[in-house]
Amino acid sequence: MHKETLLISGATGFSGKYHIEKAINDGYSVIGVARDAERLRQLETEYPDFIGRSCDLAALDSEIYQVLQEHQPHLLIHLAAIVYQGEHNTPGLTLRNNGLSTLSVLEAARLYSNDTRVLITTSAAIYGGKTGRKDESSPVQSKDAYSASKIFDRVLKDAYSRQFGLDVVEAVVYNHNGPGRVTGIHPTIVKTMVKAKLTGQDTVDLKIPSLQYARDVQHVANWADASMTILQYGMTGEAYNVCSGEDLTLEAFIDELARQTGVSPSVITDPSITKFGPDIVSGGNNQKLRALNWEPKKQLPDLIRDMMSFWTDKLSREPAGLVMNSKEVIYDSSRKY
Repeated sequence: MHKETLLISGATGFSGKYHIEKAINDGYSVIGVARDAERLRQLETEYPDFIGRSCDLAALDSEIYQVLQEHQPHLLIHLAAIVYQGEHNTPGLTLRNNGLSTLSVLEAARLYSNDTRVLITTSAAIYGGKTGRKDESSPVQSKDAYSASKIFDRVLKDAYSRQFGLDVVEAVVYNHNGPGRVTGIHPTIVKTMVKAKLTGQDTVDLKIPSLQYARDVQHVANWADASMTILQYGMTGEAYNVCSGEDLTLEAFIDELARQTGVSPSVITDPSITKFGPDIVSGGNNQKLRALNWEPKKQLPDLIRDMMSFWTDKLSREPAGLVMNSKEVIYDSSRKY
């Protein structure tokens, strides 16, 4: 029986593997496009139903046109983008890369694969404000190059849907973590606690902005599940918040991590660690997504367990990484997470 094809842009990124696994488990053959040809070959070895194609989506003559013309995918998930944490020193590159990448995907679908259903991924950053639980009708506001690029993605989605009848839906993605992510507050805390456990320490210093620092954070696997749900059941042109719908404080995160590691943290608070303020809540409303019969399958204990397993394996394979250093367990306050 011939399998339907799903194309994933940005297949080699952090969330790419989770989307590949979800799509294959749902019975699709997956075409992955990215710049990293070596990583694509590794994914081909790992997943028999995966084919990788090296592609620069930001190029004016991007290979994505040929890829869509050749494969005519039934579904397309557009993940490729310069992500938020990496964009602060390169606003021009962020705007150019993200804008042209989305434009290339939509234009290629319009010209060569008009029956493809496309999922554009934007970000909760488009809502701009620091407080309040946002739903999909909340106004958008650009606060930096990344959020501007994602607002542009939404504008492109609306234009191609309305003018050309392209079947496009949007996932507004909130914070997510899981095995494979190595930067940010949550992965750094897990790494520090796991390192202490592996070196036989009962306690460890943790420097954080505030125990009440809260974000809407969930397992990246829930995002992959949500993407497939939106593709299958979402209404053309509509946006759906991909979030847990709950605000996770660092206190709750650290408490669960301490329970699973058996390590007691000595917490030092420093509000300067985050430019967003230590007590800001940025939760999302996911009722529109839940109406499509989606719910987050992996909860906080699952997220902690999976992140611990990742860091246990990574640190155990890199003995030098187990050397405890006071500077390693204190966050760099010059970096604004």
